[in-house]
Amino acid sequence: MGRPTNCSEHWIEQSTKPYSLTNKFYGIAYGMLWNVLIPNENRQTKSFYHTGTGVHMLGIYPGSNLVLIHRVNTERHYTFNKGDFYKIIAMVWDSKED
Repeated sequence: MGRPTNCSEHWIEQSTKPYSLTNKFYGIAYGMLWNVLIPNENRQTKSFYHTGTGVHMLGIYPGSNLVLIHRVNTERHYTFNKGDFYKIIAMVWDSKED
């Protein structure tokens, strides 16, 4: 018997399905309000993330059992550019034990 369409697991799978390729070089696509990292030679499993207010980010990496959350106090002055996300993610991956 098939999975019910209102099942949370089914909804996660459908909403993180890559519907449109947004960056072929990095293998990034867009799902339903999620940016999707498509599996390729550098990553074996699909991951997905969502950003808000330009600096907040929620990243889900199911193949690594990892969730990454980045928040900034936007009520105060801050300096942060999108390239810093990559630095933060690299530091997390460098510190992760296999």
